[in-house]
Amino acid sequence: MPRFAAFALCLTALAPPAAAQGTDVGRVLQVLAEMGCEVSPADIEKAGSGYALHDVLCPDGRYEIVLDGDFRVTSRTPK
Repeated sequence: MPRFAAFALCLTALAPPAAAQGTDVGRVLQVLAEMGCEVSPADIEKAGSGYALHDVLCPDGRYEIVLDGDFRVTSRTPK
């Protein structure tokens, strides 16, 4: 059984990041629209109590953006 447990642990570590759910996606898209930005819902990932947004397209370029649990921008990194 220890081999199975190690295998299961490895599979858990390789699992894809958690996707944001329904109304959360809508709120993220609303916040971005207010900034003049857009992102594919597939590029919104739950990260702790907030959200990591990949390949966000804004008028001044493409960014990686992190939102906290209250949908406030905590990080905006050019790509």
